[in-house]
Order: sequence, then structure tokens, then C-alpha cells
Amino acid sequence: MYRQSLQLREELGDRAGMASSWGELGDIERNRGNWEAAERLYRQSLQLREELGDRAGMASSWGELGDIERNRGNWDAAERLYRQSLQLREELGDRAGMASSWGLLGDIERNRGNWEAAERLFRQSLQLREELGDRAGMATSWGVLGDIERNRGNWDAAERLYRQCLQIEEELGDRAGMASSWGVLGDIERNRGNWDAAERLYRQSLQLREELGDRAGMASSWGSMGENELLRGNLELAEVYSKQGLQMAEEVGDTYLAAQIHWDLARLYQQRNNRTLAQQHYENAHQIFTQLGAKKDVEKIEREWRDFRF
Repeated sequence: MYRQSLQLREELGDRAGMASSWGELGDIERNRGNWEAAERLYRQSLQLREELGDRAGMASSWGELGDIERNRGNWDAAERLYRQSLQLREELGDRAGMASSWGLLGDIERNRGNWEAAERLFRQSLQLREELGDRAGMATSWGVLGDIERNRGNWDAAERLYRQCLQIEEELGDRAGMASSWGVLGDIERNRGNWDAAERLYRQSLQLREELGDRAGMASSWGSMGENELLRGNLELAEVYSKQGLQMAEEVGDTYLAAQIHWDLARLYQQRNNRTLAQQHYENAHQIFTQLGAKKDVEKIEREWRDFRF
């Protein structure tokens, strides 16, 4: 449908419409995990919007290109693009766009492990979304603030925020959001040592992601289920689930998730006293975290690796 629309717009010489169609086709490729194809389409759209002087469209394109770099794990490049987008949105008085940009910049800081900077940005975003009555955006903000509390080890505070998020997602019929919330609520139960409750939530999340064809989400669910089995000592299941998650993470280009699963597999092979495979997965995790600039993750795995003895 989008390609038919593009063809008609090209025939009519509708350059603004062509830019919009290229952006929509870029969204399709991004959702498929085809970052290179998505980037080409977004850049075509951006070039035409620059020629037309479409500043709102340019802000949107920079944001979309930032998403591509974030998904690749190129956080510095993503931040530059998001800040370009934010500056233009501030000049245009686009408050909804500003809320989105602050949230995305918060996500970058969260990935770097800078929780305080991330929280400030997410709360800026949440305040504006509340003023705008943007319920979907409010749900997103509550979810990411839940992530902050989870990473601080504040499980009860995290759970409250995630359940606020989930309630709105259910009211809005946001199935992708519901799948994500069930997954993070599973993480809460896993961190509390409630393995069975965690597994139920992960399976709810996985089932919905399979129905939606969300391969990136499925990779995350398999990885979470693998870690859950690892922590309760079911090494065979942990290996199966983790390898499934790793394969899918690599296919969709989610390098951060791949690094996390490599670390899980390193710990698994430690427990089996398989020095060669444990070292291999540790080095893979360390290399990826280092490339991503994930300093807190590098410090964590280095510390835990030093403490381990075969």
C-alpha cells in the first residue's frame, strides 16, 4: 500500500508526500530489524524535507535516524541526532515532540548506566505528557521510570510504576506495551527469587510477542527465561533458552541484549566447569559492552569474573 502511494505521489510530483512515504517505508524496515534499509529510506526522506524547508519533518527524520543508531548500540551518534531533533522541536514549540525527545535522551542515559541523568530526562518528559493528556506517553514514562528503580534495586517502587504503565496499556489495547510490561514484571519476580511467578510472566510476554511477530521482543523474552532458569539451577533449559535468545538478538541487531546473553552463558559454563566456553562468552560480552560504552556493565562483569574460580 505504501509503495503504491509512493508511486502515485512520484507521478503527481508531490514531493512532500514522497518524503512522507519514504519515512513510512523506513518505519516498516525498522520494525523488521532491517536497519540499513530503514536508514536509506529515512535519509531519502530527510534530504527531500531539507530541500522543502519542512522543519517539522526534518525533526522527525533526525529522531528516526537516532532510533536506528540507538538500536545499533551507537549511543553517541543517537544522542547527537536526538539533540538536533529536540532543538528544532523547541524552536517550533512542538511540545509533544519535545516530550518524546527527552524520553529518548533519557533512554540513552539509562543505557549508559547514568540513572540520575536518565531520571531527570524521563521526569521532564512525563510532566509534559501529563500536561498534554498523552496517556500512551505517560505509560511509556512510567515504564522507563520503573526501569530506573529496578536498576537501583528498588523492586517495590519499580513494580508500582510498571503496574501503572500496564493498566494504561490494557485500557488503550496496546498489546506490544503489555508484552513489554509483563516482561519487566517478570524481571521483578526473578530478582525477588520468585522463579515460578517470573516464568509465568515471561511466557505471557513471549506468547503475545509471537502473535505480534515482534522478533526483538521474542529475543528479550527468551533471554529472560534463560537467565531465570540459570538462577534456579536448570542449566539445560537455561542453555536452550539463552541460545535461542542470542540467535534472535543477533538476527535483529540488538547488540546490548546479545552481550547480556553472552554473559549469562559465560556464567552457565562456569557452573559446568567448561573453562573454554565460559571464557569465550565472557570475552564476547566484555567486547560488546566496551564497544557500546556500557561502563557499568563492563565493571560489573569484570568484578564478578575476578571473583570466580574454576
